[in-house]
Amino acid sequence: MRVAKYSFGMLRKHCKLKDTRSDFLHKLSTEIIRENQTIILEDLNVSGMIKKWCDPATTPARLQNAHQESGNSPEQSAI
Repeated sequence: MRVAKYSFGMLRKHCKLKDTRSDFLHKLSTEIIRENQTIILEDLNVSGMIKKWCDPATTPARLQNAHQESGNSPEQSAI
């Protein structure tokens, strides 16, 4: 019986917290939309950009030389 009361109480607290977060996000998004005429979102493939940046086959020679000159090459960071 005590476990059921505790679980129900925690469930109510979690629901209240969820509703509070949702309400904040709704108010914030509404405020942003009212202040701005246009909102543009961009979905970036960050992991793909990092792989492309670190891959020697796709990295331009000038960037590879910059890595070597600055001492930020991947080989040195592994040491």
